Amino acid sequence: MTEEKISEKEYEESPFFKNKIPVGRRKKKVGETLTFNPETGEGEVVGLHKSVAYDKEGFVKVYEEVFLKGLLGLGTAGIKALSVLIHTVGLYQNKDKYRITLTFDELYEYNRIYKASISEQIFRRGMVELLEAGFMARSTKKGRYFVNHRMIVNGERFKIIQEFNLTKNSGDKDAQ
Repeated sequence: MTEEKISEKEYEESPFFKNKIPVGRRKKKVGETLTFNPETGEGEVVGLHKSVAYDKEGFVKVYEEVFLKGLLGLGTAGIKALSVLIHTVGLYQNKDKYRITLTFDELYEYNRIYKASISEQIFRRGMVELLEAGFMARSTKKGRYFVNHRMIVNGERFKIIQEFNLTKNSGDKDAQ
């Protein structure tokens, strides 16, 4: 029996959620205030809410230690494919952030936007390098990949894990 190469293995769900992420905890106080109507003497509890600003432009976070270890294993083709991966992850604002579509269409779009000239052959070779370095894992759906949230993420890692757990527990097979 031959051992399956990591770049050829397919997954029904992300294999990267099996490892626990170190988590720190802190309490965040949510305020309340009591308001009174002077005419009736009745009181009412009103919640205080905090408004949080966010960056509307796309951004991608990389986690230094594991990202750099993976980066050291990439050749030129892998680094070029990684730039397409990072660009594609950045496009997934407010969408399925841990699973992406990465096909020649995304390559063509990347080449157009950045005036690059990455060939299909280089991209294909680079994709194998990304798979072998653990940046992503192949999904059972053609052209779909699970992004390793321990290396690269679009948005907040804890939200992705919560969304993944919610999706996984909901029983919705199409969402997985």
